[in-house]
Amino acid sequence: MSTGDAVAIAENNPARAKEASGTIQDSRSYTDYRELLEQADIDAVTIALPNHLHAPVAIEALKARKHVLLEKPMAMNAKEG
Repeated sequence: MSTGDAVAIAENNPARAKEASGTIQDSRSYTDYRELLEQADIDAVTIALPNHLHAPVAIEALKARKHVLLEKPMAMNAKEG
């Protein structure tokens, strides 16, 4: 794989994880995003979750030293942000 290729997906529904990873050549799937964050070869993550999960998952990804691409809103309020 070259730089910038998608290598993994995290989805808590195993059937959806398998389906989604099938669209990415040579990818891995995880039913727990925390496992994905532990992978040394994962440099960056895109967080595509319901709004109320944006901040907590982004914070975990940043603590795991991953670059984060996050859609708006980044948090539910200013204090979370």
